[in-house]
Amino acid sequence: MAVIGRYADAEAIHQLLFGEPGALDRQGLVLAASAATATLVALALFVRGFVAETADPNFMRTAGLRGGWLHLLLMMLVALNLVAGFRAFGALMTVGQMMIPAAASRFWARTYPAQAGVAVGVSALASIAGLLVAQASGLEPGATMTLAAAALFAVSAAFGPRNGLLRSLPVAGHLEG
Repeated sequence: MAVIGRYADAEAIHQLLFGEPGALDRQGLVLAASAATATLVALALFVRGFVAETADPNFMRTAGLRGGWLHLLLMMLVALNLVAGFRAFGALMTVGQMMIPAAASRFWARTYPAQAGVAVGVSALASIAGLLVAQASGLEPGATMTLAAAALFAVSAAFGPRNGLLRSLPVAGHLEG
């Protein structure tokens, strides 16, 4: 009986990490669509407040603006999107596809709108590449998409024009001598 219990525990951990695409039923789709819609509406209405509150909360308070509720709303939206993604996509892909593209975008763009656009592009590219590789090799799609995002982050960290590693290497002056 202990062996069956261990197998069930391992299966539950596997589903938590990698998701179960078959678990994406009507309720899961409604939850994911609701989370996406709520997030897009909140971003459309409060994007400046979100940026100000996350970039410099002390300025918000010094200026007499109450941004604490914006921070709370943003954290609630992040939690809602995590919960919506866990069922079908698992923790690995959900967190990976939320964080890695955003981190990679900082190596390519300076302003918030540009970083958001780059993050969407990195996420889309990682998703497409990961799905193609997963289908061709029979691997888990969630893990493969997350690995593709990590590879794009590594490329961004190495070659990105904004603080990429290769940009920070000292260059010997060609006119010395």
